[in-house]
Amino acid sequence: MTAQIRLKGRSLQMGNTVILTMTLAVTLLMVFSVNLMAAVYRGVFMPQLLSYDRVKLISLALSVMILALCRWVLLILRYGADRYVLKKAQGLPAGSGDIFYYFRPRRAFGLRFFAFRLGTVKASLLILCHVPAILTVILLLRLSFVGTSAAVLAIIAATAVAFFMAGLHYYRRMTASLFPARYYYISGKTLNFRQLISASQLAMKDNQRLLHRTVNSFAGWFLLCLFVLPIGYVWGYFRQTMAVLAVKFMGE
Repeated sequence: MTAQIRLKGRSLQMGNTVILTMTLAVTLLMVFSVNLMAAVYRGVFMPQLLSYDRVKLISLALSVMILALCRWVLLILRYGADRYVLKKAQGLPAGSGDIFYYFRPRRAFGLRFFAFRLGTVKASLLILCHVPAILTVILLLRLSFVGTSAAVLAIIAATAVAFFMAGLHYYRRMTASLFPARYYYISGKTLNFRQLISASQLAMKDNQRLLHRTVNSFAGWFLLCLFVLPIGYVWGYFRQTMAVLAVKFMGE
């Protein structure tokens, strides 16, 4: 099944210059924003003013503003790309206009609100799944200051690592149930946030293993991205395959 899904994703992605162009544009935007923030923060553009604390504060404020703007633009482009690949996976006409679909103010703010709520849910799950590990680390730190033996500290440290790995496993399983939520939102379903989450969890009830197998099958491709140049192809291939999976899970 994984091979069939990847094959369909590859066939839809082959020769797709829209996603490749957008990937390169996003990469350049990320590089530009990082370099610009570093330049502003270090005062590269105004080195003669570095001695003034006021200028440092202004530079820091500009850095934060640029970071927020870049994150917003990247969020819009990412969801626009997902809209594009989702329509292709559904067999619907898709064009470059889908990439910029969320740039209209009302859509952009709606997307930002949805992404914030979804991110809050995932962050809450991350903390919840790692509560045992956090409590064990706190215990380890407290005992280390009262002369506890090295053997006991080693056992507690090993327990903390085990709790962390278990928490990571459960976090992965719980967030997998949220996988189709973004695609339900992108497809324009007239559902509120709770209904989107419920529909997503229902769609993933018996499909989490297939999702994990498909994502894990891209491990070699992700390693290839360390050479930078294949990023354009791999990112588009992966996003298209995820869209094919989402269509299958949503039953569309």
